[in-house]
Parts: sequence; structure tokens; C-alpha cells
Amino acid sequence: MEAEESSVGEKEMLSELLASGRLTEDQQDAFADMHEKLDNGVYDSLTKKQRQYVKGVHEKLGLDPGVRNLISTGQVKVTAQEKASLQSFLGSLGPLPKKPPGRK
Repeated sequence: MEAEESSVGEKEMLSELLASGRLTEDQQDAFADMHEKLDNGVYDSLTKKQRQYVKGVHEKLGLDPGVRNLISTGQVKVTAQEKASLQSFLGSLGPLPKKPPGRK
């Protein structure tokens, strides 16, 4: 039962990745092959390394619902006013230390 549930999650992740249009050609080919083999029953589930790779790319592209940084994933645009506000805040912090203090 658990293998069947994980393969459903794997199929969903692969489908989202393939639909994203943000993969390299090699990734597109590899993920399409994995998805096809899961659909046709050639694979019951992905191997541990395949699953880690798929999950890593899925999270890196911001397709994981646990991702909270919407700005770095490009889902929310930052206005010029917000950028200026951030720069003024960072400027108010003063110069940052270049090295940690040495031992005494």
C-alpha cells in the first residue's frame, strides 16, 4: 500500500515538473522517461536516488507547497518602492564586520 501511495506522489511531482516548462532538455527527457515507466507499470516506484533527484528539482523550482519564499521563486514581483525600502534598512545597519573576532 505504501509503495502505491509513494508512486502516486512521484507521478504527481513528475507531472508538475514536466508541465512547468522550466527544465533543461536532459531533465525533460529523464523525467518523461520516469513518468512513462511509472504509468506503464515498468517501475513500481522510483529508486531512492531517483526520488531524491526528482524531489530536489521539484523544490528548487519552487513547485513544493512548503516553499515560502515567493520572491526568489519568481511568483511575486518586488516593486521599486520595496527594493528602496530594503536598501535603506540595510544601510541603517551600518558596516558589517568582514571577519569574526579572533581568539584572545
